[in-house]
Amino acid sequence: MLENFFTVLLSYLLTPWGVIAFIFWLTMVVDCSRQEVGHSRKWWLCFMVLLHIGGALLYAIKCWWPRVSSPKAKVLLPYWLQTKPKNDAEVLQAEADARNIGKLHQFLRLGDLRYDRGELEQAESAYDQALSQDGENARALWGMANIAVTRQDLAQARDWLTRLMAVDPDFQFGEGGTFYAQVLFELKDWDNAKDCLLRQCDRHSNPADELLLAQVYQQLGKPALAKEALEQMLLRMNGAPPYFQQQHRKCLTIGKKLLHQFA
Repeated sequence: MLENFFTVLLSYLLTPWGVIAFIFWLTMVVDCSRQEVGHSRKWWLCFMVLLHIGGALLYAIKCWWPRVSSPKAKVLLPYWLQTKPKNDAEVLQAEADARNIGKLHQFLRLGDLRYDRGELEQAESAYDQALSQDGENARALWGMANIAVTRQDLAQARDWLTRLMAVDPDFQFGEGGTFYAQVLFELKDWDNAKDCLLRQCDRHSNPADELLLAQVYQQLGKPALAKEALEQMLLRMNGAPPYFQQQHRKCLTIGKKLLHQFA
């Protein structure tokens, strides 16, 4: 019976659909091993080993797709498959609170909920109401910048993030500055991106900032400085705890590949 099972399995894997299914399954397994941590990774890997393509499909829907897609793309999934931090009742309650009471924190909460659901116009309206009460509110500026990036309006995102950096350059432990530098990089504003990243690297220890700084130096035609930035990043990464290396594995891989170009 066991021989028959393996014969059937092998014949299936040798078909075009079988090859596609196996590649998809293997891709999800690799993604899980790199992106998930702790018990979540163990449970998902066991799930995919036991259920094979079925487990890989469920992992893709619940973990991979929400991570790689934009908030606007998430709403294309059936409602019961969407990853949402809050349900309809909470969103409706937040909207009622914002309309009836209208405090700053209520508009901020409503904006966050609407943005997480991919409802960009409603989120923008809520953040705009918050900014009308406090034009320097960092959370509202952050929300507006994220909406602009989701809409691929990078110039508008840069304006929002410039205001955010003026208000709180360490927003969310440096995440705001990293986001700002990424937007500047995409806009090919190399000099401002370099200045932003130098401040980031001086205030926060983030491999993503150091990697992006090396790429900026490369674009500016300064390979020696790019190599130095990469070497510093890799040196810090090699001495970091295993969980930190796992968390920033992508930066480590890209950094090593980029460093080979300067060898």
